[in-house]
Formats: sequence, C-alpha cells, structure tokens
Amino acid sequence: MDKIISYILCFGVWPWLLAGLLGLLLGWLFWGRNRQVGDLSVEGEGQLRAEADGLRARINDLEGGVKNRDGEIGDLKAKLAAGLAGAAAATAVATAGDKDDDETYALEWRNRYLAARVKYLEGRISDAPKPKAKKAAPKKRVVKKVVKKAAPKKNMSIIARGTSKDAVDAYYANARKYDKTVSRKRIEELTKYCGISLNTRDASLVACSQEHERVTVAKGYCAKKLGMNEAEGMKAVEAVCAKMKGERFKSRVTFYHLLSKGAGKKKAPAKAAAKPRVLYDSPTDGKPDDLKLISGVGPKLEKLLNKNGVYYFRQIGAWNKSNVKMVNDKLDAFPGRIERDEWVRQAKGLAKGTGAAKPTRAAAAKAKPAKKAPAKKAAANPNDKYYAMVRKHDGKASKAVIDNIVKYCGVSLRSRDASLVACSDEKELDRIAKGFAVKKLGMKSGQAELVAQICQDMKSTRMKNRVAFYYLMAKKARKMSVFK
Repeated sequence: MDKIISYILCFGVWPWLLAGLLGLLLGWLFWGRNRQVGDLSVEGEGQLRAEADGLRARINDLEGGVKNRDGEIGDLKAKLAAGLAGAAAATAVATAGDKDDDETYALEWRNRYLAARVKYLEGRISDAPKPKAKKAAPKKRVVKKVVKKAAPKKNMSIIARGTSKDAVDAYYANARKYDKTVSRKRIEELTKYCGISLNTRDASLVACSQEHERVTVAKGYCAKKLGMNEAEGMKAVEAVCAKMKGERFKSRVTFYHLLSKGAGKKKAPAKAAAKPRVLYDSPTDGKPDDLKLISGVGPKLEKLLNKNGVYYFRQIGAWNKSNVKMVNDKLDAFPGRIERDEWVRQAKGLAKGTGAAKPTRAAAAKAKPAKKAPAKKAAANPNDKYYAMVRKHDGKASKAVIDNIVKYCGVSLRSRDASLVACSDEKELDRIAKGFAVKKLGMKSGQAELVAQICQDMKSTRMKNRVAFYYLMAKKARKMSVFK
C-alpha cells in the first residue's frame, strides 16, 4: 500500500506540474509578450518613437549639411573673387615684368580649380527640389465689343424728325416738292410751332388714313392757328391729304404748310363786334359816378364795372333784359346780383337825384332850347321823417350827416322791407356787417359786435329804420366823418 501511494505521489504530481508550466509559458507568449497601452502595443510605440528620433536626427544632419554647404559656397565665392583679383594683379605684374611666369601659371590653375568647384556646387544646389510655384490666375477673357455699322441713311426728306438744322433741311426739301416758292424761314417757323412733337416718328407724320388724326389736325392747327371752324378745317385737311396722296410718309411740317398755303389759307380776322350802346370805351361825359352808392356794389365790383365800360348811373338805368344778361355774363363771379339787388331801379333813382350828366357840345348844339318851367314853391324836405326817427335816439343829430346817409341808402328806402332792419334775421345782420361796416365805415374788426350792440340799443323800437340804424353805427364806431 505504501508503494502504491509513493508511486502515485511520484508519478501523479509531475504531470500536473508540467501542465502548469506549459500554461504559464503559453500565457506569457500570448498575453505578456504583446502587452498594449491603449490601442498601440508597447513594442510598436517604441519602434515609432525610435523611427521619429531617427528622422529628426536625419533632418538635423541634412539642415546642418545645407548650412555647411551654403557656408562653403560663400567661402568659395569669396576665394574666387580674391583669386580673380589676384589674377588680375598678377597679369598686370607679369605684363610689367615684376613677377615670373611660374607664379602666374600657378595662379591661373588655382583660379580654374575654384571656378570649376563653384560651378559644381551651384549644380548641386540647382538639383535640389524646388518649391512648387503657385499657379498663375487664369487670364480674364477679354470680350471684344462688336461695333455695329451704322445703317445707311434713308430718305431724310420723308422720315426726318426733330428740330435740328439737318431736320429743317429735310423738311424744307420735302416742302419744295409741293411748293417751289416756300421759304426756309417759313419751314423754321412751322418746325418751332410743332416743337417736341417732331421728336417721335409717329408724331412727326400725318396719317391721313386715320380719321381721328384728320379730326385732330382740323381742331388743332386749322382751328387754333388758321382760325377755321371744324367743317372748314376738315375740308382743308381732306384737300391736302388728296394732294399728298402719292407720299407714303406725309411730313407734318409740309402738311401744315400746305394747309396754310392752299386749301387752308388763313382767313382775315372777323371784325370785333360793336360794343352795346350801354357800354362805353371810357368816361365820355365828365367824372364817373360813384357806383358804390348802389346797394350791392363795392369797390371791387365798381372797378370791374368800369373795366367793362360802365361808368354812370344813367347807363345802368338804361339796361334792358338783354343788357342785364350780357353784363351778368361779364360779371361771372357775381351771378344774379343785378336782378337781386335791383341795380336798374336804384340807378334810375340815383341818376334823377344827382342830376343828368351834361351833354356833349355837339349834342347841345343840335338840341332845341327847352322852355323854362315856371318856378314851383319849395316843397317840404323829404328827409324830415328821417330826422325825426334819428333824433329819438340822438337829439343832437346833424342834418347833413342824415342827408348823406339817406343818399347812401338810395332807392332801397323806397320799399318798406328794404328801409327797415330785421335784427332777427342773421343774414341781414351779416350783410350789414360785411357791407356797411366794412366797405363804408372801413372797419377791420368788431363789425358783428357793433351790429349786435345797435340792435340792443334799438330793442324798444319795433320798426328799426335803416337810416337811424346806420347813423347809430357810424356814431358808435366814431366814423361820422365819413358822412360829413
């Protein structure tokens, strides 16, 4: 039994021991030998570092060699320069006889050697790799401008346009085809009349085939320049179109010339219509009347009437319905005022009150001497009633002032409504403020307040007479001097 155990111990342990050693060896071969750090083995990293160090050393050697070569080349160039200088000196000496031939010969060979050495080193340098040159930028493509040849000129006498000297020459040549007597000055005048319309081809020509074009010429040039009516203008245009029928392009300048020359010859201006007898060219019978005395006529309207030939009351008093309509048309800024303010009736009264205008000497010579009328007894003053009305409000009222106010009011005092002032009517009060206060009294401010104050002062008077109302306004505004 002991033998068996000894045998087992001797021969049973060794296989296990050998197996363990073999496992250790295999583990070292597979795992321990190729140990890695990160993604790179230790041996591989060491090799790369060694190669890198070798390359750096090689680079340093090469850089040192290049520096040494540059230095050597510099030295050789300096020696060559010195040799050349020495050779030149030696040659000069040899020529003079100061040196013997041996030294000159040696220097020459030395110089040749140095020159060959420099040439060799320069060749080595030229064999070294050169840095890549940058590619030159591509040249810009030069586009040649193609100059078109000018088209040959067409018949300028047909299609000329514009107002230049050449164009006028062309118009003149074209017009002479139809009228040999036409002058260049006449063509220049027509060119200036047409103006910028000749700058475009269509406007510089007349299209007789288009009706609206014929009508435009008839209403434009024929009516405005030649003074024709529409029918005459159309007839003249048709005649010129027929005359220029063979012309494909009808020049507007030539067309207008033929209109004024032949069918469209300018007519003599009609005599101006005679002025109506109620309108004068100028004041013929002395100083003009003060038309502002007519109610509704102010300074501006008086100037307008004088401008249109109206100077006297008797003129206005002689107007009939047609005369009134004619003057209304002239006073288009004041329509209907003549009838509304009864100018004719007022003017008749003023003409009688101020006396008739003196007749001219010729009229006086022809007139028969009038018989003297028997003298009448002095009648009562018609303004007495106005004195009494005014003195109710101002006992010291002046008769002269009241007479002038009555004269200013004129025929408006003849009708009951016009002789009274209605303080309840805003339009009436506004008319007094803008008319009497501004135009007669010359007030620039406070007119409406003044009218309202007089209405308040005359509140107790039911029928407010216009003369008394105007007198109180003049006194309150301290404008009594206007009526003195």
